[in-house]
Amino acid sequence: MAYILDNIYQEAKKAMVKPIMVLEEEFKKIRGAKASPSMIENCKVEIDQKFVPLKNISSISTPDARTIIISPWENKTLSAIEKAILKENINITPQNDGKVVKLILPQLTEETRKELVKTIKQKCEEAKVAIRNIRRDYLEKLKKLEKDGEISEDDSKEGELKIQEFTNKAIKKVDEMFKEKEKDIMTI
Repeated sequence: MAYILDNIYQEAKKAMVKPIMVLEEEFKKIRGAKASPSMIENCKVEIDQKFVPLKNISSISTPDARTIIISPWENKTLSAIEKAILKENINITPQNDGKVVKLILPQLTEETRKELVKTIKQKCEEAKVAIRNIRRDYLEKLKKLEKDGEISEDDSKEGELKIQEFTNKAIKKVDEMFKEKEKDIMTI
């Protein structure tokens, strides 16, 4: 019985990490007060009818707080990189000088900052909903195991508490991520 519960706990923990990882990836795409390579490094660039992450075909640097410079390893990929950045829809027009692609981020206005905070808040809510859905699924699994006689009622209650503990930790992590990203966006 303990083996069954341990498996359920491990699965639930692992499942609750996924929405947090997705949120981290989403946050990378949302700019803060300064430019960051993570905003575009996973941008998919079409090369020879294959899509590859930008970081795999170039070096990406930030010489100052509002500039990102993409130096491709092969000059023939410059136009493909430009197209990929435009498709990424980050509202920045790439500048191609024949050697590098330069992105100059506009100054964030107060209104833009507030919109970005709304966006991250929405993404955090989506992550919390995903975590709660995972909790519901695992609580249903526990109920089924109890109904089928594979675990006792006490084990089921203990399992519910443990899964709620995982849920609380995951939601707390999402809240911490929100506060950190909000601070990053609102910092002038």
